[in-house]
This record gives sequence, structure tokens and C-alpha cells, in this order.
Amino acid sequence: MQMQSYKEEVSKEQQYKPRLYSYPDFKQSSTVFDEDDLTQENALFVLCVRASPEEAEEDTVHVWKGYEFESSSLSEEVFIENVVQAYFGAGVKSSQLRIVQEEPGEESDEFLNYFD
Repeated sequence: MQMQSYKEEVSKEQQYKPRLYSYPDFKQSSTVFDEDDLTQENALFVLCVRASPEEAEEDTVHVWKGYEFESSSLSEEVFIENVVQAYFGAGVKSSQLRIVQEEPGEESDEFLNYFD
């Protein structure tokens, strides 16, 4: 009984854990990242944060684009949609979520709080 409760708690924790995706790979994400990642001027990162039921937040997608980022075969918009579906589920579109554009060097505190 205790083991089942623990497994449910871990599963719930994994469901609400923020994940960072790096262009162009929308199938792989990281749950461990820090501010050093934000020094890559040719990168595009999408951080997905699922709101927990206990908090009055909304599901949020932070988009951080380095000054020298250039998309290749996959457009930026398609990448973001693919990430949203990978993290939030196949039926979810980015238009249903809160999207926050983060500027390099001027990132919001909300965004930076995930980079420890």
C-alpha cells in the first residue's frame, strides 16, 4: 500500500515537472538545466510548465531564442507546436496556452526561477 502511494506521488511529480526542449529535437527534453544553457546565442529553447491543481497558475510555454538562432528544415512555429503536443498531449495547441517570449538578457523572473 505504501509503495503504491509512493509510485503515485512520483508519477504525479513527473507529470508536473517543467521540461526544457532544444531546437530541433522536440522528442527529447531535459528536466535538469541551468542559466549556462542560456549563453548559446544560436539556440532556441522552449520551457513547458504544467500548472499544478493546487496553484492558481495556468499552463505556460516560455520561448527563448538566441540572437543568432536560425531555423533549418523545421520552422520555429512547427517546432513549438510539436513541443506543446509532446509535453501537454496530442490534442493541445499552443493557442490554448499562455505563451511567454523571453528575450536573452532580459528574461522574466518567472522563467529564470526554473534555472537553478
